[in-house]
Amino acid sequence: MRYFVSDEFYRPGGPVFLLLGGEGAASARWLSAPTHIMLLAKQYGALVFQLEHRFYGRSLPTK
Repeated sequence: MRYFVSDEFYRPGGPVFLLLGGEGAASARWLSAPTHIMLLAKQYGALVFQLEHRFYGRSLPTK
């Protein structure tokens, strides 16, 4: 399973946000663009993880 992490706004003791991938490939751009999740991460000092759904993008467990 592929994943991406952003600690750009993380503050010690801050929450961890988990962004679950949908029906498409995960991309680091979701964690660098001014998306809703990143605006919330900035506000709350969160660490953000994005997971790529199995069988989409490069997450192929049969290989």
